[in-house]
Amino acid sequence: YFDNHHHSNNNNNNTDGVREILLLDYTINEWKDAILDDLVAILVPKYIHGITCEYCDVTNPLLNSSVEPLIQDSDIFLASYLLTETRNQWDEFFVQLVDLAKEGALFYFSEPVPWQLHRLIRMSSTTTKTTTSSSDVSPGVDCSPLCRLRFVWIDSSMHFPEIQKLDRRVGGPAVLLAIKI
Repeated sequence: YFDNHHHSNNNNNNTDGVREILLLDYTINEWKDAILDDLVAILVPKYIHGITCEYCDVTNPLLNSSVEPLIQDSDIFLASYLLTETRNQWDEFFVQLVDLAKEGALFYFSEPVPWQLHRLIRMSSTTTKTTTSSSDVSPGVDCSPLCRLRFVWIDSSMHFPEIQKLDRRVGGPAVLLAIKI
């Protein structure tokens, strides 16, 4: 989550870009102790106003969670390895995230393999609430908010049609960008 609202700053710090970063993770306390405290010391206040770390479980719904109010002002959402690690348990959370996100919000996905990203793209063409489990959508999830996403692959095969058939490859990275329209 990046909140890119500008604010005045009299400390001559370069904080005209990103004002606030919100880091969400299931194991945020472990990350905070191991890495994030050092990152905060480097970035705050010289480059950004602040970094907030919050617990978040994407296998549970986003609505009525402590982070729900923070989503609507976000400009970009970054997810790395998250969809693959949670294997089909993220449906409701990400549908709600896209629904709450403002128009123009960017979603950047970096995964070790592309199979969950292909699943996300297939889900974006599902316009009805599912009643049974399928390989693409969990039961009871209304995927219609995902229809507002436009996707572009930004990995190395983007402009090479002869390589695009490898998108379903095993062991290759997958980077996908989406924008909410």
